[in-house]
Amino acid sequence: MGAVYRPLKDALNTLGISQASQILAKAERELARMDNAETLDDERDALLNCALALWHMSDWACKTLRDEKRNDVKAFFGVESGQVKVNHVNNWVRKNCQEAELVQAMATAAKHVNFDHHNTFDPDRTPLSPYKRGSLSLIDKQGNVVLTRLAIQKLIYFWKSQIGEIEWLY
Repeated sequence: MGAVYRPLKDALNTLGISQASQILAKAERELARMDNAETLDDERDALLNCALALWHMSDWACKTLRDEKRNDVKAFFGVESGQVKVNHVNNWVRKNCQEAELVQAMATAAKHVNFDHHNTFDPDRTPLSPYKRGSLSLIDKQGNVVLTRLAIQKLIYFWKSQIGEIEWLY
């Protein structure tokens, strides 16, 4: 009974979401909302929701792996002993997709008042107006303008390619 009950309870506690692929689908829906936004607030809301969903993909990957003991999965994430943990997955994502750090900064900085941006972007130089659909951007510490939509899109593509390769994320 306990083996059946726990996944059901977890799914109910997360509004029926039980797989990483469902979080990725949510991120894609938020990207579409971003594209169809009529106002800066609507676009920013969708961007934040998308960034939060994408940044939590690592949590969902780990949830899928909690009882996984296969050596190939551990080796994939560079884990020599013990379980695969969220920080292992986060490090792997940041190593393999440079936009992941920017998306992490967007998700975390918008949620927490005090956040060290890890030299990811410069909030004092980031333009907020005039608003033009699809123009939300950040300025990184090197002074480069980074379109947020492009960073989001690249991280979605990264995760989609990984889910296609790694069947245990489903």
